[in-house]
Amino acid sequence: MDKIIKILYVDPLSPVGHINFNNIYISALSSINNIHMDFVFQEGYMEKLNIFNEHKGKSFSFCTKRRNYKGLLNKIAWRVDQMNILHYCNKLLRRSKYDYVFFSSFDEISLLLSGFWGKKVIAVCHANAEHIPNSRISLISHKFISQKSTLITLNKALSDFMLAKGIKNTFVPHGLPKVVCEHKNSKRLVFVPVQFDLCDKGIMIDLISEKVSKVLQKHNVKLVLKENSDLPHNFENIIYTDKILSKQDYTQLYRDAGLILLPYNKSSYVFRTSAMLMEAIAYNKNVAVPKVKSFMSLKKDEDKGMYIYDNVEDIIAIIDTFFSSNTIPIPNYDKLKEENGNEVITITINKIINEKS
Repeated sequence: MDKIIKILYVDPLSPVGHINFNNIYISALSSINNIHMDFVFQEGYMEKLNIFNEHKGKSFSFCTKRRNYKGLLNKIAWRVDQMNILHYCNKLLRRSKYDYVFFSSFDEISLLLSGFWGKKVIAVCHANAEHIPNSRISLISHKFISQKSTLITLNKALSDFMLAKGIKNTFVPHGLPKVVCEHKNSKRLVFVPVQFDLCDKGIMIDLISEKVSKVLQKHNVKLVLKENSDLPHNFENIIYTDKILSKQDYTQLYRDAGLILLPYNKSSYVFRTSAMLMEAIAYNKNVAVPKVKSFMSLKKDEDKGMYIYDNVEDIIAIIDTFFSSNTIPIPNYDKLKEENGNEVITITINKIINEKS
């Protein structure tokens, strides 16, 4: 009988934005033969995940409410909290003798300073990916960690960049969330699901304008975005929702949208992967994203439905062309879905585990 592989699955950050990702990866890991997983999340986070009973092992939780990273003292205090979480995980590792600890997110400096890194650690690069090109401390931290641990990168652009900087890593796709798609026509609606603090402020100011409003009116299209008091509210066909949407309302807007617009800040998303982009693809929705390396490396020439823009004029041209007829184009993401399916994640991580054993 094959040996049971015990994994402690941890999300030290436990952000809402990782719910889809954690669902995808827990499902993919569960498909590996002889895997047993226990979980560590922030208090109350486990209940937000769609983990079926057969995937559940023991669950442990930590309590931290610190989300303010601004200012030197807050950054230090936040990293102390992160190191305490890692210390807790290390105690669980020693007590239960896990074969691997899988970090679905991590702060590289906290992980390095904690000393909790070695061949038992597999860690996924998320938001920390944006720090590597801009911070020598972050780059050195990732390089040290990668010598003994396995770092997972979620897009080819980041993987290639890190390898060029001497940071060993393995590219594993983000994967696609499981969604229920109703077979109905999309509406003449552009949905912006991104929180304002992640958006390109200049793009947003130019987007919420009379010029864009006139294009929307010409094609009888609604632009829907989350409430933000800093933006004008007096333009026709530009509609604000509540700042925080219910899961039901959010899902309905994704299903209804003819086009998903993700106006991310380019400097932050050069090497970051977007869960919202993968969600749009899973819903088989047309989607517009900024011209950055991470998204360019994901786009497949064989597919259709993913539009790349460089500025607001490009967005206007996409809307103008896209909604010029009564029929909204239907995307085809066959190649992208093939390369980002859960079975690819399962196979790649299984290979990592076999190589580390």
